[in-house]
Amino acid sequence: SFAAAGALFFSAYSLFSKSDVIINKSGNPEPWETVDPNKPQKLLTIHQKWKPIEELENVRKLTK
Repeated sequence: SFAAAGALFFSAYSLFSKSDVIINKSGNPEPWETVDPNKPQKLLTIHQKWKPIEELENVRKLTK
């Protein structure tokens, strides 16, 4: 019962606090655009640095 309660709690936690978990796909077709790069998305992050990839940023600017 402890494992089931833990799984239920983690599912609810992920559903309401993580930006990569979505329910309504029609409301925002590109949810990855709203992810904050400064906020870690993993449970445990060790020395992770985010920096934009220049080629991807150029492609993104051209497609919008």
